[in-house]
Amino acid sequence: MNLPLFMTPKLIAELHFFRFPLTEVDQWLRIVLDIFIETKFFSIFSILFGVGFYIFIERAKEKGLNHYTLYIRRLLFLALIGFLHIVFLWYGDILLTYAVGGFLLLLFSRLGKKSLQVIISILTLLLVLLLSIPFFSSPEHILKEMETINSNQEIVQTAIYTYQEADYLELVEFRIENELIPIMQNLPFSALPALYMFLLGFYIAKKNIFTSFKQNKKLIKKAWLISLCISLMLSAFIILLHVDAFNFGMTVNHVYLQNVITLSGLSGSIFYMSTFMIILKNKKFYRMFSPFKYVGRMALTNYICQTILALFIIQSFQIYGDIHLRLGMIISIFIFIAQVVVSFYWLRLFRYGPLEWIWRNVTYGKFQPMKKN
Repeated sequence: MNLPLFMTPKLIAELHFFRFPLTEVDQWLRIVLDIFIETKFFSIFSILFGVGFYIFIERAKEKGLNHYTLYIRRLLFLALIGFLHIVFLWYGDILLTYAVGGFLLLLFSRLGKKSLQVIISILTLLLVLLLSIPFFSSPEHILKEMETINSNQEIVQTAIYTYQEADYLELVEFRIENELIPIMQNLPFSALPALYMFLLGFYIAKKNIFTSFKQNKKLIKKAWLISLCISLMLSAFIILLHVDAFNFGMTVNHVYLQNVITLSGLSGSIFYMSTFMIILKNKKFYRMFSPFKYVGRMALTNYICQTILALFIIQSFQIYGDIHLRLGMIISIFIFIAQVVVSFYWLRLFRYGPLEWIWRNVTYGKFQPMKKN
């Protein structure tokens, strides 16, 4: 659900501690998004990236290829696309973060399942402890700290005006100074949560949990139940913070919310993935969800096209500058349906999406056939 990020300079707003007001309806929609969407799909895609890393390495080994060289080429291309995406299109890119996290993941590629399990357990404990730190401070202390930070509304309004009125080159110059530099400075830190999810996906793939459902059925159902319980508890907490049930004030609640939502990303992603693993064993559900696999096979192309389409719609209808969650959801659904249809028909004619094809050529260093026989 990236439309609010396309519609506003949210990165600049967060850097300067400015929050955009929402209508009453959008406030309730924000609760729904925070419970069901926010951080969940980032976690899912990151876990799947780790799974893909394992599959790629194993297939390269089977073919007798140097998997390190191939994967480094793969990551360098991903980093290039991500960097260009940030500079020329949108600050919300995740590809560059994935590329940096992928390089770090290579350091763990030789570890066995037990070693990975220990590392993931330690990282999970550290993650929970770090995200719990604000809850050990009193609301009064947090509020006092937040009051010392001045919300810079002027730079946010400047950003909105620049996005609305500046020509393209002026916009790129503004974004390099105000968006690209902070992103690059924060890149090593933003790559660490991705690395954690990558390791989790790498471990899941090594355990053959996706490919051996019958042998892991009890484990999957246990993961489903535990993640459901944790997700329900965190979801209730999210609702209570949103409605200010504890009378902390929304300034303090916002600090707590960010950490609770981040935690819910892990439990929510595991709940979603285990749910799909269970229901997709049913042929009716499998057929129902099968069109979505075409979007996944063209994930890189669809990701970049999503940015282009969203920016085109927002600029064409001049809706930049305010968060309209309802409108954003409608646009998101429209774009996704369009991508499902286009991906389906494209892959009837071609083996890969356009960017996936270039990616394979760069990875393997030789021409790959594009059209189906």
